[in-house]
Amino acid sequence: MKELSLRLEGLACPTCAGKVEGTLARKAGVEEAKVHFTTGRVQIKYNPEQVEEAELRELIEAMGYDILD
Repeated sequence: MKELSLRLEGLACPTCAGKVEGTLARKAGVEEAKVHFTTGRVQIKYNPEQVEEAELRELIEAMGYDILD
């Protein structure tokens, strides 16, 4: 299992954070996704044998969020 922590730009409300969590959680290979709305960070636990970091980044960007780090 690997962990990834990213800071996102564009999270406007807690509902948006919930949508990001839900979308990531449904992705095969993702064990857990937590979005901290107040800090704008998302923490993802995933299996690198099932999903690559680049795929997770692309999924977030496809939802309309910019990744700052």
